[in-house]
Amino acid sequence: MRIGIFTDGYRPHISGVATSIVMLEEGLRALGHEVYVITTGHRKAVEPEPNVIRIKGYNLKGKKLPDYQYKFFVRRELERVKKLNLDIIHIHTEFSIGKLGRILSKKTGIKTVYTFHTMYEDYLHYVNRIFAFKTMKRMAMPFVRRTVRKAVKRVDEIIVPTQKVLDMMIRYKVRGNFNIIPSGLDLSKFKKDTYTSEEVLELKKSLGIEDEEILLFLGRISKEKAVDIIVEEFAKLEPDKKRLLVIVGHGPYEENIKQLIKDLKLNNVLMTGSVPWEKVGLYYQLADIFVNASTTETQGLTYVEALAASLPLVVKYDDSIKDLITDYENGLFFRENGEFATKIKELEANPELKAKLAENASLSIEKYSQETYAKTVLALYEKILDE
Repeated sequence: MRIGIFTDGYRPHISGVATSIVMLEEGLRALGHEVYVITTGHRKAVEPEPNVIRIKGYNLKGKKLPDYQYKFFVRRELERVKKLNLDIIHIHTEFSIGKLGRILSKKTGIKTVYTFHTMYEDYLHYVNRIFAFKTMKRMAMPFVRRTVRKAVKRVDEIIVPTQKVLDMMIRYKVRGNFNIIPSGLDLSKFKKDTYTSEEVLELKKSLGIEDEEILLFLGRISKEKAVDIIVEEFAKLEPDKKRLLVIVGHGPYEENIKQLIKDLKLNNVLMTGSVPWEKVGLYYQLADIFVNASTTETQGLTYVEALAASLPLVVKYDDSIKDLITDYENGLFFRENGEFATKIKELEANPELKAKLAENASLSIEKYSQETYAKTVLALYEKILDE
């Protein structure tokens, strides 16, 4: 089968969407299929990239979206993608490259699947800072709903990663054939037995980490990821215990977090900045506990990565992760910000509970494997073609 994946977000950009697409692409190829990724240019893209078609666009300005491009007049690229002779079009974006996929489908009649990744109501401030205000956000929502409905108007099947996203699509009055298919990961990259103790020790030395208990946040440093809540609540923990909060990642809110750490006079918070994708799995091995306070995830792939690394989780409750995490089985939920410190101390005071969560962690995420993800999506493609 010749499969075309249309996306605005792809490596070397680091995001949950990009990760999901890479996992699907690799998984489908492993099953013997020919996969083409049609995406925008990227200033750090490495050439050559077999079966990756980069369509150069306009570089978006500003710190919030420095690596994104937008392609105007995508119809000019139609003949280029027609030559791929695709059997299936799989669109992962509402914007320029997604529009190209929709035009190709309309002109050729190729069957089309669409995956919805993003809760746009939580990301409007990237378009303009005025949408951080509730009144302006409410005014923008009719446009958001129309954009989403238009994006999926003529597709054959729609994939959403969780019930939370499906519920949002229903609120937006989007019509279509919905399939809940969680994105998958190559879980082996995050498991403890993939790395030697020497590798972990060497990384600790390079970061100046000694024998502290490590609380780890790993992900994009942006407003909606609520890293500020983690830092503020971490500051409330008693200073008599050797703890270190390690924040791995980068993003538009990075300077704000650095200033917050300075204002709170914290000397036990380490920000590493971004790390290469191939080393991310090793950074999980530093940690004793994975922490997160975001309520804007569509699935929470970093939670899956942490569970694969056998880490106990202390995370804020959200509908998107209720099927992934079971309270007091493979993680602990806090519902109010003030509960964060309480949950951390409870875990520290109860080694048996901590061991139980760690033991159950990796056992709870086999359905999120890359192979399962690819096979499930492939079955959907085959169903459409059979029809």
